[in-house]
Amino acid sequence: MHAVRSDARSTATLAGELAARASTGALDLPLLPDVAMRVINACSDPNSDLRRVAEVVRHDPAMAAHVLRVANSPMYAPRTPIVSLQQALARVGLAGLKQIALLVTCQARVFVAPGFEAPVAEALRHSIAVAFFAQEIARSRRANVEEAFLTGLLHDVGRPVLLQASADIARAWGASFAIEEVAAAVDASHAAAGGALAAAWKLSERVADAIRQHHAEAPALEDSSVWTLVLADALAKHALDPTAMPGDRIRAHRAAAPLEIYPDALDALLLLRDRAVAAVETLAS
Repeated sequence: MHAVRSDARSTATLAGELAARASTGALDLPLLPDVAMRVINACSDPNSDLRRVAEVVRHDPAMAAHVLRVANSPMYAPRTPIVSLQQALARVGLAGLKQIALLVTCQARVFVAPGFEAPVAEALRHSIAVAFFAQEIARSRRANVEEAFLTGLLHDVGRPVLLQASADIARAWGASFAIEEVAAAVDASHAAAGGALAAAWKLSERVADAIRQHHAEAPALEDSSVWTLVLADALAKHALDPTAMPGDRIRAHRAAAPLEIYPDALDALLLLRDRAVAAVETLAS
């Protein structure tokens, strides 16, 4: 998008339009593809087994290939290479397969905004790192690991959704804005847009609410899912660029107290940096 200012419209107007669309549900939200919906439904069915789900996955070669790649990634750290779909499914389990289906969908349908390839790719990398750390925080606290992963993966999906909306608005208005200005307008409303997408995909209200609140000055103290996301976001920033988020800031992070995470546990999370980066390199490619 070129750095040309419109005479008729302003960036403030664009920011207001995006905020209105995010708050009223007037965004064009990507739908879950059929195979992803079938996989997620099968994984959520208490009567499902791996054989039944494997049949669903085999009908989509791209999904099957991605399951194998993720099962062999640092996210699951297998001791020996996994070479078959059945092995991969046994390794990741139904909960892991649900995560993979959403990851594939995000890469193909959500983290896509023509003209904004660089910031969207960066948002995907960051989101995968946040998902990695969110599940590790949840595991250390014996909380819901699957929910933490999904919240981390989807916490910034509002960004590409609003970037695409900005491009659509610019065409409709006959306007063009600098990328930096569009980014600022998107930043203000991406949490609300992400919460709207989580709700549209019928994910849990806890997931949607954590996404809505992850930039709040005062998140609900009793909601550990929000604080898990806030801390995971900081850890992901540290993993991808330690100069931007030094370890000392992580050790003094405001989320540690509500999560009851002590210094030794924070140090253990910081030591996972290499694994997080390896997971990003594997899953974002």
